[in-house]
Amino acid sequence: VTGQLFIFGQLMRLRELKKAQAEKEIYLAKVKAAYVPLHPHLHDISGWEFVAKERQMEEFRELEVPFLFTFPLLSDKTCSEIIEEISHFEQWCEKTDLDMLRPNSMNNYGAILDDFGFSHVLDQLMKEHVAPLVPKLFRSLASYPLDHHHGFVVEYELGKDRALNFHVDDSEVTLNLCLGTTFSGGDLMFGGIRCPAHQTTGILPEESLYVIHEKGTALVHFGRHRHLATELESGHRLNLILWCKSSAYRASPAFQAFDVCPKWCGLHPDVLKERHVSSGCECSDFSSHLPEEM
Repeated sequence: VTGQLFIFGQLMRLRELKKAQAEKEIYLAKVKAAYVPLHPHLHDISGWEFVAKERQMEEFRELEVPFLFTFPLLSDKTCSEIIEEISHFEQWCEKTDLDMLRPNSMNNYGAILDDFGFSHVLDQLMKEHVAPLVPKLFRSLASYPLDHHHGFVVEYELGKDRALNFHVDDSEVTLNLCLGTTFSGGDLMFGGIRCPAHQTTGILPEESLYVIHEKGTALVHFGRHRHLATELESGHRLNLILWCKSSAYRASPAFQAFDVCPKWCGLHPDVLKERHVSSGCECSDFSSHLPEEM
């Protein structure tokens, strides 16, 4: 009986998934047929103004925790145009009585950029500006090409979403770009890279870092680098988020072995050993340094 219930549950989930996919295809067809973009040049990367045409490694600044990098990316003009396009699409949705789909279950505001013409350009952004960084900055992913993405904008404002709880991203590598506008608070707090087996463990003191957003400046980090958005104090903040994914990595044993702690995890014994040796600790029992569950 238990086995039959499991199979029935799986069939029902598959049915709901197919239904959702069919509804999304109808939604996208409606948008493609009727929506007229405000800034059509944004749908190809040649229409974006980048701070640097050819990026040098010297531009990348690794922050005080491992595998977290920041660099200037887009001009103020392009950031503002993306915000204008989002507002234009939202107004069009209201006029046509079409729901504006939100990025994920955690955000009540913002937009899925892939839904209204940005899918191609975000694929270009991933392949031309993120993928080349992986072998240099995230070597454990060097043999797994990034081949698909989920692109969206999150929005924070008084009276709307003001913060975001601790989480990991559904990505191999995430690009987080601040579009503006004027705000205070709402910093990002990072709290350690974790594999699924250690996702709910506490934060080690040396893993905690707060990052202040700057318009046009991007952060790149492992998707499994845990983070949250602190509460916005005033103003209006929008960030473009690009979850970059690899089909090859997701099909690999490295991704599917949920009970094995990989070497990139902040609680892998080799990482703990290196961290405590570099800090001058001479103890050999690193289990005493494991944080408690959250």
